[in-house]
Parts: sequence; structure tokens; C-alpha cells
Amino acid sequence: MAKIFTVGRSIMVSFTGSYLYYLDLQEDGQLVVTHKIGAATTTVVGDNDDFFRADEMVRITQHYNDLHGALRKTFGFTDDGILYAELDEGAEELSYIYGLATTNADYEIGQTISYHTEPSLPESAPPCFVNGTLIETDRGPVPVESLAVGDRVMGSSGLRTVKWIGWRNYHARSLRTPHQR
Repeated sequence: MAKIFTVGRSIMVSFTGSYLYYLDLQEDGQLVVTHKIGAATTTVVGDNDDFFRADEMVRITQHYNDLHGALRKTFGFTDDGILYAELDEGAEELSYIYGLATTNADYEIGQTISYHTEPSLPESAPPCFVNGTLIETDRGPVPVESLAVGDRVMGSSGLRTVKWIGWRNYHARSLRTPHQR
């Protein structure tokens, strides 16, 4: 599960997985599971200039290993985790340790991992929009607050039927960080 939170004025994103797998990079570029370890946590830290706008994609490019503070470069994503490369400090030659932090307990030793370089949201994650966001429909762009169950909206795989709409109002005060309250 990933969550965005603030510390002071900095934005931080935390992804916590239940499992960590070590991987071997094959000559053909495929990644194969070599070890399975228990709990894994990865954290991406932002800086004071991080602001997010509607339709903006946040790219996770690096994070730190919680156990020994080593910098990990994010290079790919599975449907349920983050792939990273960490410099192997103990190696005589320049080499990397490859890993997968995930919530999936079903990967087996020797299994090849399928991945992509762009993150994707699972179908179970509901998209959220603010008032005024224009959503592409079969009848053209429509403000999100004007959509209704049964409307056909453009998704990544073509037109999809809206099955549910929910909303929640937040007062600006509730969105403040603890030190701003």
C-alpha cells in the first residue's frame, strides 16, 4: 500500500510490502527470483518544493533501504510491487543487488518476474478527482461532478461504464499538516 504524507513542509511517499524478494539479472535481461525474505518497507522522500497538481504523475526514482540506509534506484514496477537496484558495496567489481518489494507472497524461487517501467494502478483502486476536472466521455469532455452511473468514460483500455460514484468534502483545515493546525 502506498500513502502520501507530510513531515514539516516535505512530502513523503511510503510503500510498504509484506515481502522482499532478491532477484538475479539474466543475460537476456529477465529477472529471476533467488531469495524470499519477510517484511519490506521502502520510502521515497521529497523536498520542500514538492507540489502535486491534478493529472500530475509522481515518478518514484529512488528510495532508501530502511535496514542500512543504502540508496536504491527504482527501475520498474510489477502489478503489486516496486523493482529496485542497489549498489553492492561488498562486491569487488561494480555490481548491483536487484530486489522486489511487494505484497505478493506467491512468487517462487526460480520464477521469472514480469515488469514494466511505468507504474499502473490496480483496477481495485478508485480514481479520485476534484470538482472541475474534465473527464473524457463518449459525448466529449464532462466535468467530473456532472458524471452519473451509466455514463461511458474513456479509460486506458477504451470506453468503460461508470458503475459507482462517491464523494467526500474536506475543509481546508483538515488538510493541514499537524504543525500547521
